[in-house]
Amino acid sequence: MKNLIGLTVLVLVVAGCGFLNKKEEVKTENTPANTAAKPETTPQTETKSRSGLTLEKFNQLQNGMKYEEAVKILGSEGTETSSYSSGNLKTVTYKWEGEKYARVTATFRNGELTSKIQSGLQSGNSENTAKADLTMAKYNLIQNEMSYEETVKIIGSEGTQTSSSNIGQIKIASYKWDGEKYAKIFATFKDNKLTSKSQSNVK
Repeated sequence: MKNLIGLTVLVLVVAGCGFLNKKEEVKTENTPANTAAKPETTPQTETKSRSGLTLEKFNQLQNGMKYEEAVKILGSEGTETSSYSSGNLKTVTYKWEGEKYARVTATFRNGELTSKIQSGLQSGNSENTAKADLTMAKYNLIQNEMSYEETVKIIGSEGTQTSSSNIGQIKIASYKWDGEKYAKIFATFKDNKLTSKSQSNVK
């Protein structure tokens, strides 16, 4: 009888040890292996050099200037956007980009500036940022063949030149006036005579 009891106790002990071993194995299998921590990589963002573009610099660009002179005024090299040749004539266009979508585009024919366009430029002088007093009555007074100076007299303030180009002996220049509540007047002059005008939000 004693032998039977002893044998039973021995079987229970062995079974208990086996159960503990299986539990330990399961615990070990579920534990993730230690791996070396990988350093976090920060994505590199492309940075572009930004020119300090202002209306004053744009206004200094004059037709007939060399590319090197334009670079000196704008403060940095331009990015070539197009180039083509026809016979002895080579035309190259460059762009300069500034903060808040400011941009200057200039075209050089045989190394001399023939046209320029700007968008988004602001004056470096706070006195030049005042809104023009734009009204529909003033807009209606502006007539074709008027000079830029006559247009300025009607509107009451200087316009902002948005583009200028030379086509042979013909000079074409475009201006805009900004008023309150997004009001705008646009005017284009050919040899200083008004050829077209348009407006938006003028009351």
